Amino acid sequence: MYPIFSYGSPRMSIGDLSVHFPTKNPAGEVVFEPKEEQLETLGGDAIPVFMGYRANVHLKLYNTGAQDYEKHLTMMNIINHSRSNRLPILLQPRFSSGVTLNLYVFPKSEFGYKEITNLNAGQSIDLEFFSKTLLNELPLIVNLPRFLMLDKEHFLLLSNSGNKLILPTSNYHPVDITSEPNFT
Repeated sequence: MYPIFSYGSPRMSIGDLSVHFPTKNPAGEVVFEPKEEQLETLGGDAIPVFMGYRANVHLKLYNTGAQDYEKHLTMMNIINHSRSNRLPILLQPRFSSGVTLNLYVFPKSEFGYKEITNLNAGQSIDLEFFSKTLLNELPLIVNLPRFLMLDKEHFLLLSNSGNKLILPTSNYHPVDITSEPNFT
């Protein structure tokens, strides 16, 4: 299976500010909402006038690690800068090493962190964005990764010819590059 719009974690930037959230955050949901007007002829026939697609993005981000707050503060600076200067944010909701969906968006949702538990274990935040411009058509982006993680112990290796080989990570031993080679 090759993912549409790729897998990965969200990245956003505005001007010189940029932040990329780690893989423990969900990849994000992108929905393309058609914008059209419905006209009707005198005979009762419908005439849809398609204007384009508005991209709506939903992200759920987590603040659970020791240094996660730094990424969240950068994100908050990006949102503040966007709001105060009426500038769009470059959002890559599924940022990966392959072809990436790039959207210029504005913040849409309320801003507030939710506690994950009653303990000091972490927070989550749900964010929504909408695209600045209408897209003429749906983006046709398919990511063809070379490695896919199947579970915490196995990877799927994809060769150039499309062959698939499941590799267990537990059978590999780390190599000590400081030791002398042994040819016996």
